[in-house]
Amino acid sequence: QVRSKGVVGGIGISKDFTFRTGEEVSISGVEIKEVTKDSATILWRTNIAASSLLEYGLSTAYGSKQSDDAFNVSHIAILRNLNPGTFYHFKISGRDKNDNVFSSPDLTFTTESLPSLLNVKIDSVKEKEIKISWYTDVLADSTAEYTNLKTNKPETFGDKQLVRNHAMTVTGLDEDVPYKMNV
Repeated sequence: QVRSKGVVGGIGISKDFTFRTGEEVSISGVEIKEVTKDSATILWRTNIAASSLLEYGLSTAYGSKQSDDAFNVSHIAILRNLNPGTFYHFKISGRDKNDNVFSSPDLTFTTESLPSLLNVKIDSVKEKEIKISWYTDVLADSTAEYTNLKTNKPETFGDKQLVRNHAMTVTGLDEDVPYKMNV
């Protein structure tokens, strides 16, 4: 309770407040890991056991949240269903066992962008093979999906190596058959 005495002698009195002394919660070791085109993992520590709430969204208004009411010192939030190539804001907060609230400042991360495929071209078509090439604006693997339009049998051919300049030769095609291809 607090009191204040005015100039003419009147005394104002507040309502009663309760509190408990103890160590203040602090957040450390915030790590943003495993950021993909549609997910991110955020890890952090608190110096004493605390619950956690991670709010996130496209602005500091956040809009989405993930919470854990368990009292821990190591915390993790796995955010899913994010948009590719998008800048996100997030804030960490929570409570200790004495109901003291803590929070971080606004923090940010960006999800991975989807690669843009540029200058896709068929370099050559032979009896049983096709050579294709293209460029991407970011490092990406090389995958071609093709379907024999006579049998409607889909096939996939690819290379997991991350590159910007892509070139591949698809072999083993049937002679004189129409194909549909997606890169």
